[in-house]
Amino acid sequence: LKTRPQRPSTPSAARRPRRQASATMAPLARAAAPLLLLAGGALGRVCDEVSEKKVACFDLKSGSRVPQVAMGTWSGSYSDCRSGDYTCAEQHARFAVDNWLHIGGTHIDGANDYRTQVAVGEALRTSGIPREEVFITTKCPGPIGYEATIQCADDNLQMLRQFGSKGVQYIDLLLVHFPSTIKPAC
Repeated sequence: LKTRPQRPSTPSAARRPRRQASATMAPLARAAAPLLLLAGGALGRVCDEVSEKKVACFDLKSGSRVPQVAMGTWSGSYSDCRSGDYTCAEQHARFAVDNWLHIGGTHIDGANDYRTQVAVGEALRTSGIPREEVFITTKCPGPIGYEATIQCADDNLQMLRQFGSKGVQYIDLLLVHFPSTIKPAC
């Protein structure tokens, strides 16, 4: 058995990070279905008969399946990290993902805007878990246009360490984060 990951040893890590509910729950994902891109070759073993005994999955229109529970990595989830302290948020995200994978979690939810993708990628790389056994959801800010969305997807692949000796890997689910323009009330 793999030993349990150690907590970050920063002064701001004295309190335990709050757990975040998944941003990728079934009703939300069904509503956002037209706004997502799914890797065509990402069949994996995340929602097979064995894994579904632990975590329920739901179907997308494409026929792909998504675990209903994910470990979120939003930097705002870590109450002891000051706003803008991305080092603290990255350490907590790494700790959270290490532990999530250690206890058998298979779905990780991140985003370009969270500034924790590098920590997620490093946790995935060092976990020893085959890529096809982890479902990765990430997001690009919107509306940024087609070319910028393609660049954002490529940036996410790099931050998540999905380039390597096996070539380019994949992101299981790419969502457009805030797909509409937010208009101020006044």
